[in-house]
Amino acid sequence: MACPLPHGSGQVPVKCGLCETDRSIQWKCMDCSILMCSHCKDKVHSKFKNALDHKIISREEIGLHTEELDFTNIKCDEHAGQFSCLYCKTCDILVCPTCFAKVHKTHDLIEIRDAYNLKVNMLKKRQNQMQKSHSNMSEKKDELNKLVAAENVKYHKENQNILSHKKTVKEQVEQYFKELKINWKESRNCFNYQLNLI
Repeated sequence: MACPLPHGSGQVPVKCGLCETDRSIQWKCMDCSILMCSHCKDKVHSKFKNALDHKIISREEIGLHTEELDFTNIKCDEHAGQFSCLYCKTCDILVCPTCFAKVHKTHDLIEIRDAYNLKVNMLKKRQNQMQKSHSNMSEKKDELNKLVAAENVKYHKENQNILSHKKTVKEQVEQYFKELKINWKESRNCFNYQLNLI
């Protein structure tokens, strides 16, 4: 909601919605949604049709004011010219007097405002649950990322150990093969020598 602030504070000054001058905004008509200076509130807005019934709040109340919802003129979907007067919890719909008389007499009925508040509270609760769930998922994602990083470190370390061990084993096998070959040659030479003596 736009509030007049001193020049240089980063916002464009808001003009009166009626006289459009730079007079200080002091009031807001909640019915017309017009921001007004004190002069226009007293001299101009008061001349509007039904202005006496309009709700006017001070500049300080603008951010604090919560819009009051009007549930009295919600048309019935089933019966032309009828307005909904209650909410049927059993069927989860708004009902007019005709709906009530024909179908919903024995159902669980509450005021529309109460149903609205229940739905809003339920949505807020679900929103909180979703935020907690999102927070939990973020924490679990972080934990999984840490586990993946730790497993990657372990993998690379073990891979290096295996490669190093493979190299050592290969060298040992090659050395053993060389020694075996030398021993075989010596044994063969010795056998050949003895065969030649016979």
